[in-house]
Amino acid sequence: MESMIRLKRTSSYSISPYGVTFNDKPLLEYVDSDDSDGHYVSIENGEVKEFKNIFIGRRDVTITDQYQDLIGSGIVTSPSECTPIKDTKELFERMIAIIETSVKFPLLSTRVGLAAYIFMTWFFNLFDSIPYIKFTGDFGTGKSTALKVLGSMCYRSVNMAGAVTAAPIFRMIKKVKGTFLIDEADFRKSDFSNDIIKILNCGYQKGFSVVRIGSSREPETFDVFCPKIIGTRSQFDDTALESRCFTTVMKPMKPEGLLPTHSFTFKEQTEIVRNQLLYLRLTMFENDMGSNIHDRKFKIKMDSNWEPRIQQIADPLLIMTPEEYKEQIYEFIELANTKFLSDRKDTIEEVIYDCVNSATNDNPLEYKCKLTEVYRHLDKPEKKRYPVRKIGAIMRNLGFELQKKNDGLWVYWDDNISIELQSRIRK
Repeated sequence: MESMIRLKRTSSYSISPYGVTFNDKPLLEYVDSDDSDGHYVSIENGEVKEFKNIFIGRRDVTITDQYQDLIGSGIVTSPSECTPIKDTKELFERMIAIIETSVKFPLLSTRVGLAAYIFMTWFFNLFDSIPYIKFTGDFGTGKSTALKVLGSMCYRSVNMAGAVTAAPIFRMIKKVKGTFLIDEADFRKSDFSNDIIKILNCGYQKGFSVVRIGSSREPETFDVFCPKIIGTRSQFDDTALESRCFTTVMKPMKPEGLLPTHSFTFKEQTEIVRNQLLYLRLTMFENDMGSNIHDRKFKIKMDSNWEPRIQQIADPLLIMTPEEYKEQIYEFIELANTKFLSDRKDTIEEVIYDCVNSATNDNPLEYKCKLTEVYRHLDKPEKKRYPVRKIGAIMRNLGFELQKKNDGLWVYWDDNISIELQSRIRK
């Protein structure tokens, strides 16, 4: 092991406590194990090199004790070494096997989709947009176990379940640049929940930052782009946010026959996976899984029937899945597309369409109705969620024209608006 590596000063470096990248290419990654001191590894001409400290110019960017403690306390996962591997298909199948023995997912397509997501987290910085994974279910359905199983193999997973304010979450995302696990994400309306929603809404696409006022009363930007795995008991109210997730509905399960996540075997197997995935990450521009990612983007065949949002977030999973499992990954994405269309039919847009359709049938020559007519179509919970003023704003965004008259607000539309609305919810 060499005592240090010194890199030339340049603004092209992206530095975190756990590694250094150069123009999205990983150069050095931190590893930590029980039987050796933590250090950095890199790949030079196919050979693993080890370094104790990193300097960029005269600046020491070596990991501090605080970030080492995060690994020791189990908040951040880390590889223990960099293990060379040649057969990525064998590694992919190992991940599927670990998922299968640790959590009950009846469908092979689900296990393949989750394995593809794990793979993607180690290369996420090469994509412009990425999906989230969400597990939904009641108590005792295995949501937390699923998060732990996936997180144990994802890139630098960070368990933020103990965070009581949003500030540490923003700073950890900015510093660690890993995979964030958010369990019990059923937040009541609060400043904390609003901040988490901002992270989730902005964090799926590269180049979108959240601006906050820092302790010095000056604006501070936070790049929140990173993979996220979420556990909730229900769907998000925000349908746009829901559409960024590949959601798996969890069913009650008994732990009999499953590999406990606290067992030595589970920890050993997932450590092997992390170590091999680290090697692939560091050699991403020299092996099939890395150097050809940009080329493979143009070779992926998208289903033209998939919604644009589904096509956008499906791209990374299709690219990261071995050819032998293409059928299963397409099935996984098709299920998400079906859910997306089904969810949208239960939204306010469906209510608006029903009202518009009813008014058109009553008077085919006049495409209009009072705004209060739309409101009357809502049931009690929806009326609390969508006051009349909010419905009006939604209809304006959909292209409807609103005019105020003596007897109230009237809504006007034409055939084009009606057809467009129908196409959105009646596919």
